[in-house]
Amino acid sequence: IVAREDLSQRRGLSKSALTTFDICAQKAWQRKYFPRPFIPKPKMTFGSCVDAGVEILVTYARAGLELDIERAMAAAVEVQERDGIEVDMAEVESALGAFVTDVIPAFDWSLCRTQAHIHVTLEWGEVDGHPDLILSSNAVWDVKTAANPKKTARTIEGGLYALMVEEETGKPVPEFGYLVWVRGGYWQGFGY
Repeated sequence: IVAREDLSQRRGLSKSALTTFDICAQKAWQRKYFPRPFIPKPKMTFGSCVDAGVEILVTYARAGLELDIERAMAAAVEVQERDGIEVDMAEVESALGAFVTDVIPAFDWSLCRTQAHIHVTLEWGEVDGHPDLILSSNAVWDVKTAANPKKTARTIEGGLYALMVEEETGKPVPEFGYLVWVRGGYWQGFGY
């Protein structure tokens, strides 16, 4: 239902590499040159389930079709089965339902790109990434799940995604933001 590329062999600079380097340079080096098998954790699988469902809902909104929460949930279940990790599907359904009522009406979804694969060369080399949502205005939004609200949208990830999209499109990115499902009940949205 939602296709994802295998990123395990990616060798260019990525958002994940930069954010890992920001935390621990040694860990980033090890991940690049001596990668270990990826073993998902429940909170990561939960986030991937919500991402998959959101992608389906945005695809429907972009096409001007009635939103299909059942199909969005089927995408979430597929991710859970792929990872082999059980997550709280009732909360996934709550997140997707709230996305329909609280987030969908707030944006113009026409021409929105979801999980666009962007591979560009910036002044320091090749960069590869997949921003969650690129609106027709060229604004970039990333979907997250978290136990607590995010404190800022000014992140390495946001800056890198903005540079990548600007390089790819030749147009400025007017805004980068996060749409965060705060576990337990609501969508937090903010950008800069």
